[in-house]
Amino acid sequence: MNSIKTLVVGYGLSAKAFHLPFLTTNPSYEVAGIVQPRGNSAREEFPHLKHFRSLDEALEQGHAELVIISAPNEYHAPMAMQALRKGKHVVIEKPFALSVAEAEAICRVAREHNRLLTVFHNRRWDADFLTLKQLLQEQQLGRPVMLVSRFDRFRPQIKPGWKEAPKQGAGIFYNLAPHLVDQALQLFGWPAELYAHIRTERKEAVTSDAFDLHLYYNEVTVHLGASTLVSATWPRFSLLGTKGSYTKWGMDPQEDLLVAGVLPTTAEWGNEPAEAWGTLVTGDNDSTSSQPFKSQPGNYGAFFAELAHAIMGGGNNPVPPQEALQVMQIMELAFRSQQEGRRIKA
Repeated sequence: MNSIKTLVVGYGLSAKAFHLPFLTTNPSYEVAGIVQPRGNSAREEFPHLKHFRSLDEALEQGHAELVIISAPNEYHAPMAMQALRKGKHVVIEKPFALSVAEAEAICRVAREHNRLLTVFHNRRWDADFLTLKQLLQEQQLGRPVMLVSRFDRFRPQIKPGWKEAPKQGAGIFYNLAPHLVDQALQLFGWPAELYAHIRTERKEAVTSDAFDLHLYYNEVTVHLGASTLVSATWPRFSLLGTKGSYTKWGMDPQEDLLVAGVLPTTAEWGNEPAEAWGTLVTGDNDSTSSQPFKSQPGNYGAFFAELAHAIMGGGNNPVPPQEALQVMQIMELAFRSQQEGRRIKA
């Protein structure tokens, strides 16, 4: 079976920690080159690969079938459409684009050129999210009534880089909301209404560094949020239902392992230690019982396995562009809610 020749565009955290470790350990892929506009770290770390300074150069000289766009957010749409028009399949890092209009344009180009298009919503394969899905599918908590889902950090100092710069596509809402929104849509579908409060909490910040986004369903309320000034230990997930609750602290272990340079090749990959499991509380009016609930293994590699099957003609797109487009639609509605200062229909 031939491997999929893959070009990685960008050489920041996303490429180094979330894409290359899976591409280099999955025989379905062959890394055909890396685009790094500035610096030589990619050349030093992967001297045997082809290296390019621009996507133009790579598309002209390279022979990739698949292009992974892990450049800064403002380049997602133009680079994706450029690669699609050259007949390449495309993976875009989240966010899909900077607007619904841009996302729709990318989808249109992908259809016109009959190429596979997907967005790297890897948090669908987090251990805690997979566990949450299991609990809902098994109805262990009865009817769900509220979900709180947060990505919080304690970063009182501004970090240099484009994510903290005063331009469209920067800030915590573009960076983290796509993950949280995508997970909520996967669990509960399209909401009836929403309300957003996107703000700046650090005086030195020049772009958003905190947000709350409330999604309202007929029977469920979902509170999504993130802040850079959370030094307390807050839950990552808290799901309340008519028969109990599930509360989970801490993040999926995969990111820390990948950042540390650990390759996803062990049988134990993605497993959480027992002390990191969430807490399941069940009962009724008279009494409740509390116990640790074993986490499902996280597995970002599943995205790449499903993607390979889809490209080779035997499987489904792991994240269909229509689903990623819905995330952009919710985000755009959130900006509108913030501007108008009110709850709006979705």
